[in-house]
Amino acid sequence: MNRCAGGPFPVAGGEWEDQAAATDELVARAVAAVYPRVISTPRLYRRAGPPAQRFTPRWSSPRRGGVGRSPRYDLPVSLNPWWVRLVTSASAVVFLVVALAIRAFSGGALEQYSGTALYASIVYATVVFLWPPVTPLVAGGITTGFCWLVEVAQLTPVPAALSARSLLARFVLGVQFDPTDLAWYPVGVVPLVALHWLIRVRARNRTPATAPV
Repeated sequence: MNRCAGGPFPVAGGEWEDQAAATDELVARAVAAVYPRVISTPRLYRRAGPPAQRFTPRWSSPRRGGVGRSPRYDLPVSLNPWWVRLVTSASAVVFLVVALAIRAFSGGALEQYSGTALYASIVYATVVFLWPPVTPLVAGGITTGFCWLVEVAQLTPVPAALSARSLLARFVLGVQFDPTDLAWYPVGVVPLVALHWLIRVRARNRTPATAPV
């Protein structure tokens, strides 16, 4: 008998521990239901006994990455949205600087075609910045389609009119249609698609099977 034996409801020691463990398990389930992505129940209730230790939240099954792993916050660093946005924004700046440097120190076909390819690279970085979970093929398709649409739109007088009024519009929309540019846009997209795919594969392979306790 425990120290409650003298009271009106004497309970055996083993029974009391079972009831306490069951109560803790109910509390753990309630907490996990309210805060499933914030609280790791097995870590909070380590002293609750075997029933609470056996309980794992719905998102903590081994198929989803092991006990106590939230699919939202346990992503590899290279796939974290904030890290992706930081890398893509820096990459876009680098592409822009390279394009301006080539334009300043070179000319002719090199300036035109390298600028077209780097323009597509900047668009690709922008797509991934706006939508970090996008797959490489989808990002490449969106980028190529957008660049081709902008190039075909130059057959109309609208881009030229806007470019005459704004330097930004001139950079984004261009002025004159050139069918050769349609082939140079993928040159700036395909290497980034391959690099993006490689980074995602390596990050997925490095993800641990179970989270540290």
